Parts: sequence; structure tokens; C-alpha cells
Amino acid sequence: MVFVNEAWNDTDQIVVYSNYHKYWLDKERRIKNPLFDVFSGKILDLKEGKAQAIKYFYNLLTQEICEDVTICVVPSSNKDNKYSGRPN
Repeated sequence: MVFVNEAWNDTDQIVVYSNYHKYWLDKERRIKNPLFDVFSGKILDLKEGKAQAIKYFYNLLTQEICEDVTICVVPSSNKDNKYSGRPN
């Protein structure tokens, strides 16, 4: 078992909390996306490594994951990404 919610363990579907909506509809013309919300902002903050976003998602997920489950994150293979798993 991985998830506290047993129904999530028995599905082959991806479980989502919310959808990410990009900030800009058209960055060049400075048109913001009206669907951009707090959750989407938290994802951008997480991407930037902001402590409050890490804590937010930790608190969100810790309630959903069973004890003694290890989560592994594989870094980006994009060599230009500062969080890449590739050596510079």
C-alpha cells in the first residue's frame, strides 16, 4: 500500500489534486492567464525551491501517503536546468 485512500491504490489512473495553469497566456503581449490560481502559484514556488511551497506540498502529501513509503524524485536531464541530474 502506498496511499491512505485505498481506492487510489487500485487505480491505473493518475491522481491529481488540481491542474496547473500557466501564468502567461501571451508573455510578449503581457496577457495573464485568468485561470492561474493559488495552486498553480504554489507549483511555481516549488519549482523555485521556496521553503513555504515545499512545506505546503509536504503537508498536503504526508496525509495521503502511508508510513514507511519512500518517494524518489528523478531530476531533470536538461543540462541547462540548475536542478539537473547531469554534471555540468
